[in-house]
Amino acid sequence: LVLITQGMDRLSNMIDSLLSYNTIRTSKNNLTKVEFELIKRKINDHFNYRLQSRNQTLCWHVSVPDVSLPLAGELIEMSIIQLISNALKFSFNGDAVNVGVSQVKEHLYITVTDHGVGIKEHEKSKIFNNNQKMIFCCWHNRLFLGPHILPRNRKINALQSSHSDGMITSTAFKFLGMNVILGSSNRGGMQAFRQMVKCIQLGESVAITPDGPKGPKEKVKDGIIKLAQITNSPIIPLVWSTKKFKIINSWDNFVIPMPFSKGVYSFGKPIYIKKKINENELAMFKQKLELELKRLTKLVNQELS
Repeated sequence: LVLITQGMDRLSNMIDSLLSYNTIRTSKNNLTKVEFELIKRKINDHFNYRLQSRNQTLCWHVSVPDVSLPLAGELIEMSIIQLISNALKFSFNGDAVNVGVSQVKEHLYITVTDHGVGIKEHEKSKIFNNNQKMIFCCWHNRLFLGPHILPRNRKINALQSSHSDGMITSTAFKFLGMNVILGSSNRGGMQAFRQMVKCIQLGESVAITPDGPKGPKEKVKDGIIKLAQITNSPIIPLVWSTKKFKIINSWDNFVIPMPFSKGVYSFGKPIYIKKKINENELAMFKQKLELELKRLTKLVNQELS
């Protein structure tokens, strides 16, 4: 009953906000090009200290003709500030946030683009805009949402344990359109490794939990590094976190997000492995991947808090 009441209250607030918005739109408050320039100046002043402290910049791309629009300047200012504030959270120090404003008839279109806490914009495009073969990875305890976040523009083969728990998650992966490769360090490991190499040679991608299937928790094993070394494919770390979640009492403290909880996810910087590496370099790359996954986890948790 409490949940139903809270839901009804939120719905009521949404309706009130929409009615207020329509009232503002149909009022006599006109926004001219000169007035918009004043709004832009106020927004720049609002973020001035924050931009300077993090060496960030706002890049405006404004295309508003010199005619009046039936829009309330205060509403526009509040909307853009909210969008920019969120974008700055997900940007590196020294990055730029692009703010685009254009007008078609009596409609104003606002776009705000950030560059993410994990990777730069040009690196993102490699993941989402082409079919380059890649090795995606997340910790075993983040398997619940990991497959759902992977890009859909490529064929992905997920390595899963041939034990009973792996068979269960395999069903979910197949439902998402992913192929499943069964194997682990204790059962069918070499055959699974050769199958992953073959998939990557065919131009497909692979998804792995570097600490699976039985741990130790959040410790990278040799397999993913050797796979990247042999296939000359980048490792792409993936993390996610939600505000509300449940932790299962398992070896990896498996995380289950609660329904309707706010969440954040991020891809990490691609990690390339040289063709020839010694034992010390192998250990170094394992540590590098481990630290990148932990760094990203800390960042997404900070965004939620």
